[in-house]
Amino acid sequence: MSQRVLLLLLFLAALVPNNLSAQRKKSPVLKIGDIIQYHSHVNNEPRLGLVIKLGPLLEVETNSKSGLLDIERIHTAASEFTIVDRLGQPAKQEARTWQSSDGKFKIKAKMLRVEGDKVRLEKANGKTLAVSIDQLSEADRSYINNGGKSASKTSENPFDVEETDDVPDELRRLIERRQQLMQLQTKHERLAKLHPNMLIGDIIVHKDFFKGQKYAIVTSLGMRTTVESVDENGELDEGTFRPREQWWYVDRELVAVPMAQRTWNSAGGAFSIEATLIDIKGEDLLVLKKRDGKTSKVPLAKLSSVDKNYVARTRSKLNVRNDEQLIRERESYGSELNTLLARRSQLIQRESANLVASKEASKMRTIGLNVKPIQLTAKELKPEGLGDELFTMKFAIRAPDNAGVDGIRYAKQSGYVALAAGSPFRGRPTLAVVNVNNRQVVTNVDSDELGEDGEVIALSPSGETLVVASEAGLRNKQLELWKFKTGQLVRKSVVSYESSSTPTAHLFSDDNGIVKNSNGVIEFYDVSDRFIPTHQVRAGKRSRFQVSEDQKHLMLYSAESSSFHVIDVNQKKCVGGMNFPESSSRFGYGQFAEVNGDGKTITFLNQSRLSIFDIATRKIVSQHELPSRSSRFLGSRTGFLNLRNDVVAVSNTIFDLDLGVEIGSIGRGSSFGGSKTYADGSRVMGDLDDSRSASSNQGGASLGATDFTQIGKRKDKYVTQSASVMVQRLPIDNVLAHADSLNESDILVFGRGDTLQLEFDLGREKYVEKNLRAKIKAIMDQGGVEIVDKSDFVMTFTYDTGKKQTRKYQIVGGMKPYERTVSVTPKTCSAILTYRDERIWGRGDSVSLGHPFSEEQLDNTISESKSFSARLLLDFEYPDKWRGLLPSKRKEFQWQ
Repeated sequence: MSQRVLLLLLFLAALVPNNLSAQRKKSPVLKIGDIIQYHSHVNNEPRLGLVIKLGPLLEVETNSKSGLLDIERIHTAASEFTIVDRLGQPAKQEARTWQSSDGKFKIKAKMLRVEGDKVRLEKANGKTLAVSIDQLSEADRSYINNGGKSASKTSENPFDVEETDDVPDELRRLIERRQQLMQLQTKHERLAKLHPNMLIGDIIVHKDFFKGQKYAIVTSLGMRTTVESVDENGELDEGTFRPREQWWYVDRELVAVPMAQRTWNSAGGAFSIEATLIDIKGEDLLVLKKRDGKTSKVPLAKLSSVDKNYVARTRSKLNVRNDEQLIRERESYGSELNTLLARRSQLIQRESANLVASKEASKMRTIGLNVKPIQLTAKELKPEGLGDELFTMKFAIRAPDNAGVDGIRYAKQSGYVALAAGSPFRGRPTLAVVNVNNRQVVTNVDSDELGEDGEVIALSPSGETLVVASEAGLRNKQLELWKFKTGQLVRKSVVSYESSSTPTAHLFSDDNGIVKNSNGVIEFYDVSDRFIPTHQVRAGKRSRFQVSEDQKHLMLYSAESSSFHVIDVNQKKCVGGMNFPESSSRFGYGQFAEVNGDGKTITFLNQSRLSIFDIATRKIVSQHELPSRSSRFLGSRTGFLNLRNDVVAVSNTIFDLDLGVEIGSIGRGSSFGGSKTYADGSRVMGDLDDSRSASSNQGGASLGATDFTQIGKRKDKYVTQSASVMVQRLPIDNVLAHADSLNESDILVFGRGDTLQLEFDLGREKYVEKNLRAKIKAIMDQGGVEIVDKSDFVMTFTYDTGKKQTRKYQIVGGMKPYERTVSVTPKTCSAILTYRDERIWGRGDSVSLGHPFSEEQLDNTISESKSFSARLLLDFEYPDKWRGLLPSKRKEFQWQ
């Protein structure tokens, strides 16, 4: 390297520290607890402030004229400030000997803090003195890390100073305030708002904005931490916790980590035992649990060195707290804290199960997928259905007011139906198991409660095992394993589960099943006693599965790869599959596949093209184009059934593929998830008939909060309601007979050569009427349709406003419940095409108060009402041709 280049590098290196130093002078590095001087943005006068929060918007506590401490916010980028007093280390070190710079004077004291160019020392009698750092020895200056200033030689005693705080009154007050904060930190381990390293099961005290100081226990951690506190009725009430509030720990107890079973050897190696370490008594007395469940106490001194090392490594993982001070504190706890301590044991049990499950999940084996020919018979692949077993049953159930059925499953082999009845705004759901054969009903009212928003997602063929998806708090999904035996419902296991939406599941037996999360991962579980993950299949987010009627094969379709696979449930291996034609859509949306009831063919839907494949040969048997108007509804696959190669039900609409027309429709059944459709056209439905439901919303509806805050639960009393379960079956023979009776003469064709009459009812929107007339004429000209004054085909445009609606809503989520009065003018905007007064096409949109589920939805309704007008009609898509079954013929078949 040349000398010139070397000099240039040295020059640049010399500039870097200078630039950094200049930056530090402009923006000194601050810590919470520093005292700074700045200029007030009100009168530009210099003020002192104690830093309590860092960030672009600095928060400081400052003295006010009233004598109280105010909080002021300072923009760090636009403000200049200097550090008057830095926060020193808290007085945790032992007393030491301090010397003057010449070594003639000494004193034994603790260091409290650094105050500018002085250090505050505390003597044994508790009195303090501020000593000039420059007059201390080099070792002392190094100890307090003050930059190693050169000491001035003096024979004066640096410790001969007044034993008072030599600071201005204003500064002294902020220092005292800082001492209060530091004492709080010492007392409760650390200020939690500075270091929020919470654990589930921690008991804290915090200042709630509405309820004042409250004790609470941490139940879940995440984007929003949830806590439970004891309400005025002595019950646990869940809410969200904001770390920016002032809070600190009251009682901490680490969640136990289950130890693995291992071999323990005596010191001499002559004796050994298979056991698990479950506790440590005192310093060296181990409690070991053997395979038979019995425990024994063994002194650590009598074990091998390997065992001693194992105990040393795992001691901190055990939930052992021999803290005498904590024990004494707990003896003074009141009923509120004791309630939270009891709740902690449940949380520890749950978290222990989660730790075990996460370890077992890491050992799951992945099932590889292949597309070799599927060598299975139609009987083995026949998808699960309900057969011809039809029934309706009513029974009484204890459930929250305004509850509905969310999730229902039926095991036809045993005649059991499982459902959950609950409301998203009131209380926790009630789980019910009904035997439709002997009319027995069992609920969980007298046993453990379900988690929030519990939904039955799987029921074993025997009806004795259930899987429920619920929440343990805000966005904290969990799976619950329930067993039903001897007339009782017992919750056996609860584990956390990663899924942004409710997972889907199936139980092949009482011992094993699968769960698919929102990321498209299917996990196989051993559920004989608890959730034990064994295998997994990565199917893709837009995947779905079917199960064969003999419960031996899992049929898996992936929209991402347009592929179909069959997995042997017992052997946990893929036995074959096929690839479908690639989607014409970039992302493959609008694709679905379904194994047909005969077990021999698969119906594949790609956008509006429907293809039927033979499973054995993997070749297309037939192919059809669905009417184009139906493609916009194909996002839903409820009722996606192949009734015959020329008749199919897609999104609850029945099509005759040969005629290329819609010939009927399937009723959607009950709402709120209380319906399950099976491959043979059967479905099981559940509903609650509560006479109070219609009147309970009068005078105000309850809404949940938005913006990811916890929905407020109103703990209503459980009331007895009338529930019903029923099974219906699509009358396939009637549908096919109806299809066979149709011919081309029953088809209505609107297009070239026809005439169309336009009618407008748009109020004062003459501008829209004029533009609509021109737009419709342009569309009809393309299709060769003439616009006339009178025709069998009539297009009617309507814009209507109703009477002003005013309702009161109880906003119960996130903040303190309050009442909100809302007024909205209902509006309707529609375009309908009729043939001889019978509707054959329509588009519409409307806005009214209705029953919003959140305050955000309520705000959107208000905004839409203000902006809603007939101009929306200009954005509708209008047909220039039409082919469909005559309205009179279409009405001949409809399954309700």
